[in-house]
This record gives sequence, C-alpha cells and structure tokens, in this order.
Amino acid sequence: MAQPNLDRLPIADLISLAGRVAVVTGGAKGIGLGIARRFAEAGASVLLADVDDELGPKSAQELGESYGVATLYRRVDVREAAEVEAAADAAVSELGGLDVWANIAGVYPVQADEFQVAATLGDAEWARMIGINLTGTFHGARAGARRMIEAGKGGVIINIQSTTTQKVPAPGFAHYVASKGGIEALTKSLAVELGEHGIRVLSISPTMVATPGMMAQKPVLTEAFGNVGDPHVLYGSRLPLRRIATEDEIGRVALFLASDLSAIMTGSVVAADAGDLAV
Repeated sequence: MAQPNLDRLPIADLISLAGRVAVVTGGAKGIGLGIARRFAEAGASVLLADVDDELGPKSAQELGESYGVATLYRRVDVREAAEVEAAADAAVSELGGLDVWANIAGVYPVQADEFQVAATLGDAEWARMIGINLTGTFHGARAGARRMIEAGKGGVIINIQSTTTQKVPAPGFAHYVASKGGIEALTKSLAVELGEHGIRVLSISPTMVATPGMMAQKPVLTEAFGNVGDPHVLYGSRLPLRRIATEDEIGRVALFLASDLSAIMTGSVVAADAGDLAV
C-alpha cells in the first residue's frame, strides 16, 4: 500500500486523530483510560473494551462529554476471541471504522500467592497471565488487522509490554515476563506481516506506572522492599528521573505512536521508562 507524503503537513494536522476510530482494550481505567483520553482529545471516536461494567460505561460517557467525540463501551474478556471480534465489529458498525487498535488490557502479579517461582507456579496462574496478556494481545491485533485490511486504509496497532522483559525485577515473575516478552516478539512479527497493508505495529515498554493496579499491589511490594517505605517512591528513586510514570505520560506516548507524527515507525519498542533500562 502506497504511503502519502506528509512532510508539509503542520504539526496540528500530524497529531490530530480527527475522523479516526480507536479501540482501547483495558480502557475503563489505568493506562488504558489514560491512552483513550488522549485519543479522544485528539479527535478520535473511541470504543472502550473492558471487563469492568461499572467503570467502563462511566469512562466512555466522561470521554464523550469532555471531548465531544463519539464513544462506546463494550464488555470484552480479551481471552475470548468472539468477544474481541464483536468489539471490532461494533467499532466499524457504530463508530464508522477502525483506524487504531490499542491492546492495553493486562494483569500483573498483585497478591502474594501470584508471585511464584517456576518450580511452584501452578498451571492456572500461568494460563491466566499468558491468556490475558499475550493471547489477549494476539486476539486484539488480529481483530484490528482484519478490519484494517478489509478497509484498505492502513492503520496502527499499539501493544504494551514492560521493562521487565529486559530487566527481570525479582524471582516469581516468570509468567509475567514471559507474557510481556511474547508481546515484543509478536509486535515485530506483525510489523513484518502487516506493513504491506499500511498497518504499523508498535509496542510501548513502560516502567512502573501509578495505576489502580499498582496501588493494589502496594502491600506486597512494601514487604518485598523490606517494609522500609513507600515502594513506588523507593523504586522511582532508583531511576534517572527519580520517579515512576503517570498514566497520562503513557497516554501521550501512545498518541504519538497512533498519530502521523510517527508515520515512519513500525516494529519498534518505545521505552517510556524514566531511564529504567539505562541503569
């Protein structure tokens, strides 16, 4: 697919998502909502796909009212291919197309019994982590790619992995790191496959982010850090920028990747990590 030359477009046009439709899995809260909010601000219609039937509709309504764009919420368990495909169909039929698909739904070890070394890790916890993080990303990328290929206009698929794929933080993360490492490999493979259709595939690799999920993990992390203080502050103090990331900071990176500002990029992993991988 031939790509237009955008070299003379003004910055405002390059960053705009006006007239485009985005699906964000895990969009009811956390990083997903931070990304969806920036997409909506840039003019995109947004479908939030999540399993949180309480927050999901509220978040979609808030985005629509704040930015004057069309929004939808659909309940989607990303492990279920049929539910992911239904969300893609809803984006096309109710919002008018599908231009950006952001695979943000994911899980992280939160409870103490979820941090298990491989010798004691159960099949169910392995399957849950791989199913949501890696298989869910594949389901979303496949659904998005199918609609984008059919429409013939190109598009962008954004995945989310983790700096833990380069720096394993501690024992007990094998299932999580494997799931996120698989996302990096999948991103590169999809970029090779989909480039001829004008579809760009990119991955964001964040450091620790201040999300509701991370807040829920605080008691476990506090113990892991030896009960010597706030684990988020302690972790951030080790980074070159001396802090962890916010949801909106990841949202701003995602907006750059979804927009024409990054039109030359595909197959790349973008570290949004406060310098985590530099130390």
